[in-house]
Amino acid sequence: MGLNIAPDNTVSFDDSHQLRVDTSRETNPRRETAGNIDVTHVFRRNRTGDPDRDGNPLIYALKEMKSYSISNVEKARFMDRATELCRSIDYIDADMIVAVPSSKPFCLEFSRIASNALRLTVFHEPFIMKMTIGDALERAKHSKPEILNRYTKRAYNRQLATWGKMGSDNLVSMKEIDTKIRRYFRPFALSRVPEHLIGKRVLLVDDLMSSGTSMRTCANLLIDKGIEVRQGLFFLSGI
Repeated sequence: MGLNIAPDNTVSFDDSHQLRVDTSRETNPRRETAGNIDVTHVFRRNRTGDPDRDGNPLIYALKEMKSYSISNVEKARFMDRATELCRSIDYIDADMIVAVPSSKPFCLEFSRIASNALRLTVFHEPFIMKMTIGDALERAKHSKPEILNRYTKRAYNRQLATWGKMGSDNLVSMKEIDTKIRRYFRPFALSRVPEHLIGKRVLLVDDLMSSGTSMRTCANLLIDKGIEVRQGLFFLSGI
């Protein structure tokens, strides 16, 4: 079932192709290694269909962003297939699910689907916090990375300048940062450490994998506190 995008940016399923997003049973879910994390993607993005689209319109529609939309009927078709594919996964070895923080509710919605399919509890207490732009700028001021490539360094400085023009209480959004410089930013921090998670195996769940920075940042924060993170689950893959 591929992804169709109408002229009014309405997103829908299409059984006749696998363009833009591959949602087929035959080729999903897909598994790969990202750093030290064993990652599973329920659906795979691809560039076939439109040269300027990569599947992000599906996430935008599910998150009600950038003028994209999806009807409840079409959304249910995607989510039913996601549930079916999650149930086919037999190698997840975790005690609990932790959702990567998001300003939109879809990630938690997908976490509940994964929870039911994999029979794992979602840890609902918020303790991983998105950093504010003010916090990110303060961190950059005291801990600037060494960037040798001048073009990358310019992109990094442009990002800081962009943040400087925004309200300090706004939250950092990794999706708005150039993928070439995402690794120089840490978008999350821990507000506390839940004691009953220490020593537990956690499955990190997120909606979209692009550079993997969000997942790695969350994983490192948890691992530093004695929480085991070996696996991640994403609704959509990178390209």
